[in-house]
Amino acid sequence: MTARSIRRTTAARTRLAAVGTLAVTGALLLTACGDQTKDKDSGSTDTASTSAAPLADKLPKAIRDKGVIKVGSDIAYAPVEFKDSSGKTAGIDPDVAAAMGEQLGVKFEFENATFDTLIGGLASKRYDIAMSAMTDTKDRQEGI
Repeated sequence: MTARSIRRTTAARTRLAAVGTLAVTGALLLTACGDQTKDKDSGSTDTASTSAAPLADKLPKAIRDKGVIKVGSDIAYAPVEFKDSSGKTAGIDPDVAAAMGEQLGVKFEFENATFDTLIGGLASKRYDIAMSAMTDTKDRQEGI
């Protein structure tokens, strides 16, 4: 196996993980839709669903206790993720992460990394999630 084919395989796995992450994220956001504020039997208000973070109880306890989800991202691909003029991480992914954070009751902290190290960072628990721009391809869907 050549170095080039190893890089392609690693990059493909990284991208596949990011696509999966975005799919799960989208599913979480969609579960927050709809009127969930009234108890069907009594008409009373459910305190869990009206809290500031209606999906907080869906997170693993360890992440809820930390209050932070560490995000690995290659922050060099505007408009998806980039550093703005003040050096702050900006773009579509940080905006999606902020919206998810509101629903989940945690903060998403982005850490810049090279694209080919994101999957390894997930495996080693350096990151809780990877969010980085990538293109969906048949090979990535099949894990190649």
